[in-house]
Amino acid sequence: MFVLLNDEFVNRNECLIDIEDRANQFGDGVYEVIRVYDGEFFLLHDHLKRLIYSLEEAKINYDIHHHNLADQLQKLVEMNNFKDGGIYLQISRGASPRSHPFPKHTQPTLIAYPIPVTRPLESQEKGIEAILHEDLRWLRCDIKSLNLLGNVMAKQSALDAGAKEAILYRDYNHVTEGSSTNVFIVKDGIVKTHPANHYILNGITRLYQLVEKTRVFLQAFLG
Repeated sequence: MFVLLNDEFVNRNECLIDIEDRANQFGDGVYEVIRVYDGEFFLLHDHLKRLIYSLEEAKINYDIHHHNLADQLQKLVEMNNFKDGGIYLQISRGASPRSHPFPKHTQPTLIAYPIPVTRPLESQEKGIEAILHEDLRWLRCDIKSLNLLGNVMAKQSALDAGAKEAILYRDYNHVTEGSSTNVFIVKDGIVKTHPANHYILNGITRLYQLVEKTRVFLQAFLG
């Protein structure tokens, strides 16, 4: 497997990350997972737009256009002859002696590589069981950061209960999202979902579905 490490393509067993990289020490970084179908990215532009937002909000100085990231990711897919799955990429603030403040002269670290992802067709057709779980995460869930311990613990609570997902809530009556999903509720024929604010990650599929439904509605309304 080839891995994109900064601006180089290396074999997976040659991909070495500094032990003081801030991704390891603080979870100080952001990430994306981009779906690939038949060798083609799904909504790549939207993923990269969200990546830019996360980088800016986290104050990580990485210019994806300067590094030609879109072209690099496409080359990564081609080099691995990758047809169906996902590309995981993360950008950390870089390696520096462990200290909480932002280091002044550190270069961000980027890694990207293919991961197996399959469509959960059976779950989509038959549904799944879910539990309710208090949302104990931090208040900047809109940043797709590496700090996922709260999500991991919620997901594990669901699995321990024999379910597949945890639906998160705040203040006992405020559903936010799932541990690794956005939540849509159909009530009285109306599709409802949480506003795209700092309590949730604005999922790309969520955004795509809302835009598509708006387009269909306007087309029907305007004729």
